[in-house]
Amino acid sequence: MIGPAKRWDTLFWKAQSLEIPSQDSTRINLYGIKNSGQIDTLYLDTLAQNQFALNQIDANIYPYLKLDFYNRDDINQTSSQLKRWHILYEPVPEGALNPNAGFVLSKKEVQQGEELFMKMPIVNASDANMDSLLVNYWLQKPDHSIVPISFPRQDSLLVAETQIPTLNIETRNLLGTYKLFIEANPLVANTNKYDQLEQYHFNNKASVSFNVTADKINPLLDVTFDGNHIMDGDIISPKPVIYIQLKDEN
Repeated sequence: MIGPAKRWDTLFWKAQSLEIPSQDSTRINLYGIKNSGQIDTLYLDTLAQNQFALNQIDANIYPYLKLDFYNRDDINQTSSQLKRWHILYEPVPEGALNPNAGFVLSKKEVQQGEELFMKMPIVNASDANMDSLLVNYWLQKPDHSIVPISFPRQDSLLVAETQIPTLNIETRNLLGTYKLFIEANPLVANTNKYDQLEQYHFNNKASVSFNVTADKINPLLDVTFDGNHIMDGDIISPKPVIYIQLKDEN
């Protein structure tokens, strides 16, 4: 598949026979591919050699094109040689997760209630700007059920720019081994289309595991009145200084 494209420009192709005169029957067929995967025939046997304008094809309908080369020689049984075929078009942007630019997971092992955060850089690796960036996060629980995490839409991702969104994770109600997923420019719910068109999607998704351990030791509370530990019924001053100290491993 060729694309995806914002705008189609020109097809160039040329074939050369091995003998003169030639009995070769040579042609190129052109097909348009929709986001749904549906393939439609756009041109059959009508694409003249050397140069053919494609700007009449709507890239919003057909973001991908496909070429098919056909050759036949019933007399000499020699195939025509395809010298070149290529399509010029305006490409869509390309975003990608780039852990080398500053990936951070604060801890792989945390105690229940302890703060956990992740930073995953996202880079625009193309010559076209991306619109405001949608990033999805979700947790896979120990029982493999999925918990989506709400996260605001990010700013536009400009050419050569890197964004490093930070996700803070509340662990108070978590326990066990979890897998955290991130996906930049995800599919729109109930559709087969990504939030915005880009060149590739295989580099937009990643996951990392972490473990949340339970609080096993009770907290220790120490209370003094004017620096002294007292018993029930002891007499204290009318205006004591009460010092309370709470200790816990969690």
